[in-house]
Amino acid sequence: FERLGHRVTRLRFENDPGFVRTLLTVSLDADLLVTINHLGFDQHGELAAILEQIKLPYVSWFVDRPGFILLGYPSGAGEMANLFTWERSTITEIRNYGFERVEFLPLATDPERFTPGEDLSRGALRWVANSMVSAAAEWREKAGVDHSGLFDLFERAVALQQAGRIEAVAALQTAAVAEGIDIAEWDEHRRLTFASAVALEATKRFRHALAFANAGNGLHLYGDEAWREVAPAIPYEGHVPYPQGLPGVYRGGLHLNCTSYQMPSSVNQRVFDIPMCGGILITDDQEDMHELFKASEECVLFDAPEEAAERATFLLENPEPGRQRMGKAWKRIQKEHTYDHRARTILRSVQKAFGRVAILTEGGKHD
Repeated sequence: FERLGHRVTRLRFENDPGFVRTLLTVSLDADLLVTINHLGFDQHGELAAILEQIKLPYVSWFVDRPGFILLGYPSGAGEMANLFTWERSTITEIRNYGFERVEFLPLATDPERFTPGEDLSRGALRWVANSMVSAAAEWREKAGVDHSGLFDLFERAVALQQAGRIEAVAALQTAAVAEGIDIAEWDEHRRLTFASAVALEATKRFRHALAFANAGNGLHLYGDEAWREVAPAIPYEGHVPYPQGLPGVYRGGLHLNCTSYQMPSSVNQRVFDIPMCGGILITDDQEDMHELFKASEECVLFDAPEEAAERATFLLENPEPGRQRMGKAWKRIQKEHTYDHRARTILRSVQKAFGRVAILTEGGKHD
């Protein structure tokens, strides 16, 4: 927003008892409040009610599954709300909470952070990824998978997700019918918690399979410590600080990527960040890749871990075709897929609805 010429005030909301007072003060001079994943909004809808009272429009851009964040709590949806989501399939999900203005807005890259440069990292084939061991275990416990007689339901739902990358709640509902379990009496919170556990477990298993399939290609793993136990034979290069450490890893080599199962059609940030830094990306064949890129010329895609390993084997021996595709992807991203482009989209939408433009965003410390 600053690069587009707008004045920005950053608000800290965590552990700040004066947050609402500060918000009210700066709102006297503001056109818009912007947040990510509804951060700062409470489960009772009180902040949304305040924004309605003072007539301050707000934008919340979901870049994680909205249902797993809202979890059936009162949304406080009103006339001031302008919601965006990185995953098309969640538009109806968000509207079911009462929000009227909901638009698709894919992820992008920061053109000032993700830039070409000297490659200082290890491994011709690299993968920066969370093993999902901790997250999957945490949500499995929240869902009561191992203590409620629902293990078979859980396993069937995970298998359905892996087989067709269908949405997690749909996988749960289909699995429940097959298992003869009536989940109609479950409240929304329980359904979403269980579905979240399913999506995280499916993601974990896919990531582990991808790592094992590429072990023979000299894969080097970057991420959380659990990779040491999951794949002890694969070189582990440690944690990468997000996001400042990523460009140094992305500026060379060949990179794997796979999308979380909470995203049936959308893409994650790596599909933009890695080509911008000069690395070669091998990523799973998500539907949105074909809308955001000219996939046959600008991407290297796979459907299964074994196919990813075949792509990696070829490109390790013949990197030039990969470099050519990434060069074309770099041009596409510069032209269409930076956060400057996404900020312009947000501003156009808000301006259309309110005749106003943004000068207030949320996050970080006070300037």
